[in-house]
Amino acid sequence: MLDVFGAADPFVSQGREVTARELLDQAARKIDNELAQQPEVRIRLLQAIGQAYHRQGHYARAITYLSRALHLRQQLAQNDKVSTVPILLQLAASQRENGQLSASDSSLRTASDVLSSNQHIEDPERARLLAAMGRLYLDRGDWQQSETTLGESAELMRTNRTIEPFELVTVVSELAAVQMWKGDFVAAEKTAREALQISRERLPPLHPTRIGTEFQLAELLASRGRNDEEAVGLLESVLKARRTLYGETSSDVADTLDVLARERERQGRSQEAEQLLRQALDIQKRSVGPEHFLVAYQHTSLGILLLKVHKPRAAEQEVRAALTIYAKSLPADHQYIAAAEHVLGEALIAQARFQDAEQILVASRDRWKRTAAPPWRAARSASALGEALYGQHRLEEAEQLLIEGYRGVTSDPAADIEARERARERLTRFYRDTGHPEKLRQVIQPAS
Repeated sequence: MLDVFGAADPFVSQGREVTARELLDQAARKIDNELAQQPEVRIRLLQAIGQAYHRQGHYARAITYLSRALHLRQQLAQNDKVSTVPILLQLAASQRENGQLSASDSSLRTASDVLSSNQHIEDPERARLLAAMGRLYLDRGDWQQSETTLGESAELMRTNRTIEPFELVTVVSELAAVQMWKGDFVAAEKTAREALQISRERLPPLHPTRIGTEFQLAELLASRGRNDEEAVGLLESVLKARRTLYGETSSDVADTLDVLARERERQGRSQEAEQLLRQALDIQKRSVGPEHFLVAYQHTSLGILLLKVHKPRAAEQEVRAALTIYAKSLPADHQYIAAAEHVLGEALIAQARFQDAEQILVASRDRWKRTAAPPWRAARSASALGEALYGQHRLEEAEQLLIEGYRGVTSDPAADIEARERARERLTRFYRDTGHPEKLRQVIQPAS
């Protein structure tokens, strides 16, 4: 280790600034050569280096070193399998962040089997396992199971004094994220503010977890179009802090740029918003690789904006790129896929390609229904599908879907404001064009 840190000596580095990444790489190279006869030390260093790579966002490298640490620990502690659990949980986290959801699930199942066979294990390890499982459920789109599991983890952590504050804050924050995805925004904001309060009381200003809670509240406020000034202030503070912590090529920086772009678009600064989203997309590609589902999510975000600024062909290209990546990286019935299909259907409608839009919107609507998504999301796709059928002059089918979509969206208090306005606009135009304004009143009045 002294040799490694000596690389930062100006004489050795010849005046060149040495990065933390270079020091990690050098330490990793030395472990096998110089610590072959000290397996305990090798395990601890491999685990520490893997965790450091994970925190820098270099998940593939983290997996390499954590896998080696796990292999050595399993060889060394055949009668003490509990000692493998912390490494398994770290490995599962890196696998999940790297888009390897099946591998992450396998690591967590192994950890669960170990803990199940040891009834005297204290609550902290069980709480950490539940948290890791909840995160995996979240990435797979199983919101209900994720909420239940994260809630159990949070309860165990709240009552255990050995849990680090950042661990509790992280789980509470993730619970808020699940509630937001389910459409329970009142509960989500309450939980997010709880996470932020704990983090501000117990963590330093530049702690990554504290910054994460600030980002989450900003994202929640932005998604609801509320407290615009508070959201923008939080986002700008988070962006500065994350650039300080991680540099420019970080997935966390890209996430922040994505939400900030939505605020800029809401302020009418569409050109700036597009620039921010393209920057975020480039950063995500460099951070996690071009085939990661986060890159696909970024393509979809850019597609949504391009559609709003009347560039449907460009929007179509972005969303098709997203769907190609999703097909390789996510389960078939994932809500990210259903959302991207909806955007693609809207882009095709904007190009008057109604038959193509029909096919993709049927897939989106049905996929939403097969997930645990709030019903208004399927209703939103049904409304768009009604417009696609209307474009093909299939008036009876179109009317039925437009009514179904309108009622489904407007009856759900969690529904997006934009989705409500769009569904009403479609239904209004249909009855105006077909000369039946009295039918519009019959549909709208009961729902008002």
